[in-house]
Amino acid sequence: MYEFQSICRKKIALVISNVSLPGDITVYIGKIILNDKSRYYFVSSSEHWEIEIERDLIKKLQPVPHEMKELLLGADYFFPMMITELKASLFVQALVNAW
Repeated sequence: MYEFQSICRKKIALVISNVSLPGDITVYIGKIILNDKSRYYFVSSSEHWEIEIERDLIKKLQPVPHEMKELLLGADYFFPMMITELKASLFVQALVNAW
């Protein structure tokens, strides 16, 4: 498991697979932050949203292999998420429901 201090300034890729549409994969770049209430968030500053993530997700972070750096937008670490529906107007709600 990674310690939060070792990943807090790293570029993280959130890789979302839409199980309703095979091959529909979206990558978002952000950072993981820890707020003053000891809750973890994935924050996408370019997309201007954040989602709360479980503490156990830190254990699931995987280093990005060199050959995948470009595909994962230069991220240092990544984690996968699967959702059942991906609609532009309901994107954030779908992320929340995925947990």
